[in-house]
Amino acid sequence: MKKTSLLNICKISISIIALILTNKFISYNKPINPEIYSTLNSDFVKIISFGNYRFISGFIWAKTLLDADTEHISQDEKSWLYYRFKLISDLDPTFYENYLHGGVYLSIIKDDIYSAAEIFDKGLSYYPKDFQLLYNAAFNYHFQIRNFDKSLKYYQRIKLLPKEYHFRILPTLIKQAQERVSSRGTYLSVLYEKLDSTKDPKERKAIKQKIKRIKKSQQ
Repeated sequence: MKKTSLLNICKISISIIALILTNKFISYNKPINPEIYSTLNSDFVKIISFGNYRFISGFIWAKTLLDADTEHISQDEKSWLYYRFKLISDLDPTFYENYLHGGVYLSIIKDDIYSAAEIFDKGLSYYPKDFQLLYNAAFNYHFQIRNFDKSLKYYQRIKLLPKEYHFRILPTLIKQAQERVSSRGTYLSVLYEKLDSTKDPKERKAIKQKIKRIKKSQQ
């Protein structure tokens, strides 16, 4: 048997073993420690898959769709599904459906709005002019997170697309986001003036916390 044929058989065999082990790692719906699990699994697959990232990521995508639940997460938590979508994006950064459908699922079904924003943003780094990603990311930032700086950014990028992508209420949403950004800037100015004018430690602490929350919403 030729060396090349033997090498190909070895590669296929190892890929199948990698797939079986990957399936074993994700055979349960909710990993106990999903962040560590995803990181280790991603590194593991990259080392032994011989570059077959798309094959493995496609398998994980199909399994994720089968495992997916509709349970909302509590505030300050990340859905276990986020780690699956993140893993897929690490293995195959150009997997478009993972960004679009994964982001929408996190935002609408799981109510994991910040994780959805991360998935949408990563998708847009690869597909910066994709209307569906722009629209859903803008919707998530505008109506879910209430981050009007980001929603305005994406609305304006939609406006630069060909006119067939300009939906009817786009000008209204742009105007609303601009007004919210402007009013928040005014509110910040007022808070800074109050901070300078007061020496009460409790009041200063409360004002600083408000300023911090507003600035965090702009990130």
